Amino acid sequence: MTDLCEHDKQAGVKKNSRKRLFLIIGVIAGAAAVLTAVFFLFIMPMLSGGGADPASLSAFEYGSDSYYSSRYLFKLNGDKAPDIVWNSGGIQDGSPAVVDPYRSAMHNRTVYQVMMSYDFEESFIKLEFSGAQTLKESQWVAPEVINSSPFTDLRGNTAKWVTAAFHLQADGNYLYFVLRPVADHMNDQWNIKGKLARIPLDGSRIEEVSGVNAFDFVIDGGWIYYLDDGYYYDAAGGGTGKRHIGDVGIYRIKPDGSEKQLLHAMTLPPKQASESMSPFFNIGGRMEMIGGKLYFLDFSAEGQGRLLRMSPDGSDAEYVSKSAAAFYTVDTDHGAAYYETTTYSDDCGFAEYDNPTVPEMAKYDFSSKTEESVPYVKSHNYGASYYDGYLYIVNLMAFHMIDDFPCGLRMNVSSGAYEGLIYHDPAVSGEKTDNGKDGPYLTWEPAAAD
Repeated sequence: MTDLCEHDKQAGVKKNSRKRLFLIIGVIAGAAAVLTAVFFLFIMPMLSGGGADPASLSAFEYGSDSYYSSRYLFKLNGDKAPDIVWNSGGIQDGSPAVVDPYRSAMHNRTVYQVMMSYDFEESFIKLEFSGAQTLKESQWVAPEVINSSPFTDLRGNTAKWVTAAFHLQADGNYLYFVLRPVADHMNDQWNIKGKLARIPLDGSRIEEVSGVNAFDFVIDGGWIYYLDDGYYYDAAGGGTGKRHIGDVGIYRIKPDGSEKQLLHAMTLPPKQASESMSPFFNIGGRMEMIGGKLYFLDFSAEGQGRLLRMSPDGSDAEYVSKSAAAFYTVDTDHGAAYYETTTYSDDCGFAEYDNPTVPEMAKYDFSSKTEESVPYVKSHNYGASYYDGYLYIVNLMAFHMIDDFPCGLRMNVSSGAYEGLIYHDPAVSGEKTDNGKDGPYLTWEPAAAD
């Protein structure tokens, strides 16, 4: 699977010492093709041209416990090593729990998630905490409900539309999500792009939220805030549909479709305004409501890829970053935003699953309104989430439960020091543990920034 704006992927390199693991974290030797398959088929992130900030489930609290999902889920223990959270039930029974921070939503005791599998039996599952270190997997939405939904692709494979479901969010008794087809399915799913949908918590039905064309969205205070990228399609054009340009900008609307308001108008760059452009070329995303402010990446002609924040009514809009940002997170304890820098392209916008060749990390201080560079481990990271003094990194391709290999990464925002979360399996290494555990365990170990 290749996006039209995608940079070349890193080539495989051999693992040497643990000290060098994070210099080669992007790949495992000789396994680049396998990793790509795992990534696209099993944990497809929602960054189809942008997407939601992964802060929603990459670091979160549940009761008195806190958790970090880099792809796998870990129970945090402060400065001590985290514990692995295990899956109970379902096709992942007995394996480390996988909670995709891009395609999940937490509500009460349950994580609701899009499930991607090798046999293409896409589905919606739920993972319920049955203990601090155990998630019990079960079906959330029955196959017959998925197959009878309003979102049927053109090949007649009704379940395939689930691959387009991104940015799950809980609100009341519903889970909302937006439909953004990925590259392999765009020709079959152009008719559902931009649809906003919802499912009751009981999984009994799937509904379209009418009157909304959303590339990304966030729900807060009884409003749905969404980015309308102006891409509308009809049935003409040889099966792929013909694009019509509508009004572009940030809107808000009530869940019942009333009180629609334009909060922030945006202008498409000339190349994106061309009807011949790919629907993957877009003007923004990663919309979040944090600390009473609406944040999103603005890849319009005005924004040039910078991080923008505003009040919920559209006032007090200000650009936070000086350069284009690939992803961001907000440190609400110290009044700062962190973001990976990227290069803006007026014909490509924010590329799917893309990171710049030589990324940097920058910090913006809201009080002084200054920006500075901070240490960074450059490894095709897909996101970061601030929690309790650390930036927790998300990397859906590079982190693995392989003996003596990284499965997570964090940065101390006070010192700038990085720690890699290293997975150990005595059954593989033959080493005797000194922590009293017979099975796999984790350690935080220093990781050198580039």
